[in-house]
Amino acid sequence: MFLSKENSLIRVFGFTGAPLMLLVFLTSNIFSLELMRQRIQEDIEHFTTPKLKKSAWIKYPLSVDNYILKKDESLPIIEEVLKQYRFTLTISFN
Repeated sequence: MFLSKENSLIRVFGFTGAPLMLLVFLTSNIFSLELMRQRIQEDIEHFTTPKLKKSAWIKYPLSVDNYILKKDESLPIIEEVLKQYRFTLTISFN
C-alpha cells in the first residue's frame, strides 16, 4: 500500500493491471473491494490455463473483511460498485 497526502494506492503482488487511485482515508469496504478486484484479475491473468485451473491461487470461498467471495464471476459486480465512487485508474506498473 502506498500513501500520499492526496491518495492511497493498493498493489497486490503479481497484479499487472492499473490500480485505482483511492482516497487517503479508506473505509474497510473500499479496501476490501479493491483488494478482491486486483486478486481476481491477477488470478485470471496467471492461472486460467486448463492445466493450472485446479491449482489456482485463490482458494474459494475467499473471505475479506465483511465479504465472502464464492467465485471469480463476481468481478463485474465488484467493478460496478467501485465505479460508483468515481476513482481514477493509475498507470500500469508492468
